[in-house]
Amino acid sequence: MNQTEKSSDLKRIFFDSLAQLDFVDRLDRILGVWFHRRWGRILERYGVLGLFKELIRTATGQSSWRFAVPRDGGLSGWEIEKMLAQYGVSIWGRWFDSENLYFNVKLEQANWAEYLLKRRGVAVMTTPYNPLNDLYPQRHPPGSMPTPWNEQK
Repeated sequence: MNQTEKSSDLKRIFFDSLAQLDFVDRLDRILGVWFHRRWGRILERYGVLGLFKELIRTATGQSSWRFAVPRDGGLSGWEIEKMLAQYGVSIWGRWFDSENLYFNVKLEQANWAEYLLKRRGVAVMTTPYNPLNDLYPQRHPPGSMPTPWNEQK
């Protein structure tokens, strides 16, 4: 093993260890899914039975989608969060290791979030939510994005 490989392994171990000490983000991952649901809207739209079903889905982790993007992918976690927020996508459950950044979005917003990430040129390392999202960036100039919702009239 040469010196650069040893250095790279030490960096990976350091960052993986550092991530384990972040108890605030760990708590955010556990509780964030509950706070990002619009419970009143679910009750209004689907009634008590629908609310009960959504409580079960949330408790079993079926109401959110987890993304992984490379740490050296050109955008920081903060830049990704800011970019997605412009389009109405909130994230939680932020996590990282030596290779990737991780975050959750609502299941209902996973397709939109994946589209935005891929259109921006961010590599998504997790299983595609919608494989068609790989085709859309080819239809637009590199780096172009739709008009953010907060700028639309």
